[in-house]
Amino acid sequence: MTARNLDHDEYRQLVIDTTPLGKVGTPELPSNGIVGLLTMDWVTGQVLVVDGGSSLVTPRGAKRASYPAFAAGERYIRTS
Repeated sequence: MTARNLDHDEYRQLVIDTTPLGKVGTPELPSNGIVGLLTMDWVTGQVLVVDGGSSLVTPRGAKRASYPAFAAGERYIRTS
């Protein structure tokens, strides 16, 4: 869902700069957490937040919201 946005170098760098772990997430990253939970015998009813630390930043995504296309209310960056 974010591939279109991340194709733009300026936006990609903005995501990297505003994510505490300093990288763009991939599908493999949440799956590692899920596999870890599935292998634990004594863990029940947990919420696992796999967001590279973004939920720790307040307000979340404030710098990303300043990116021109998003500030204009566009849902994604148009490539044409």
